Amino acid sequence: MTLFALLGLPWFGWTFGLSLVGLLWWSISITSRRDGAARGGAVIPKMFPTAASKARDEDVRDLSIGAVLSAMWGFPVDTLATGAHAAEMQGVLAESWDVKTGADSKTTLRWLLDVGHRDAFDVVLRFVGPDPSKASVEQLEEELGGNAAARLEEPLGNFIETHDELKRRGYIESPSDLDRGTSAWDYSRAVTVARFCHTAGYLTEEEAWGFIREAGERARSEFGSWAEFHKSYVIGRAVWNGMSQLDNPNLRSVIDAVSDAHDSPWKKVSWS
Repeated sequence: MTLFALLGLPWFGWTFGLSLVGLLWWSISITSRRDGAARGGAVIPKMFPTAASKARDEDVRDLSIGAVLSAMWGFPVDTLATGAHAAEMQGVLAESWDVKTGADSKTTLRWLLDVGHRDAFDVVLRFVGPDPSKASVEQLEEELGGNAAARLEEPLGNFIETHDELKRRGYIESPSDLDRGTSAWDYSRAVTVARFCHTAGYLTEEEAWGFIREAGERARSEFGSWAEFHKSYVIGRAVWNGMSQLDNPNLRSVIDAVSDAHDSPWKKVSWS
């Protein structure tokens, strides 16, 4: 499993073109953050670091839509600023999102907010339903045609692979957990990418907050609680990259902590 997969980057492109030196650099960079490395003279000793002395609840609420990825990167959960260097975020955006300018940033963020992976993933959830044993690529081709089925083959396989484990861990408890879809996966990444783009110098503070606010508003219009949002996020992540997401112990610790840990921002601000 690659580092890019762990951090929730797009399914396309991340497996290609990585040099050994580049992979080592990213691994060291991220590991140092998660271990509480110094950034700008400040040490980040906990999973959900804070930076603002008097953060507004509405800011924390919207930023917390991206809490899982913020924790993975060691970003503060209560400010727009990430504390990372501009060049670092420019590298991440170019390598993993093909974002190199402000215009690219806005195009990618609009895609995450308006289309995203849910455009394909939610079709898979509706097709598979509560019984994955009856789902197959052949059936998908019969219902949707070959071109559509080809686009959905990978997420279909990932969902079939992870379905029982998602049920066992309580992320799928009723049909409504599937009916809500996987938009949380897109909205969470939109918040994080907006922060990347602001740090990289591609978006102004006002522009970045605009995208983050929209992600929060959309999430609250579609989900009724942090718990519902969390289920959608984990299901989306599993459909994106299969059991490698559910089996990774570091990722699992963050996914569990965001809903359970006393310092999680989800414990500090209400859903709405």
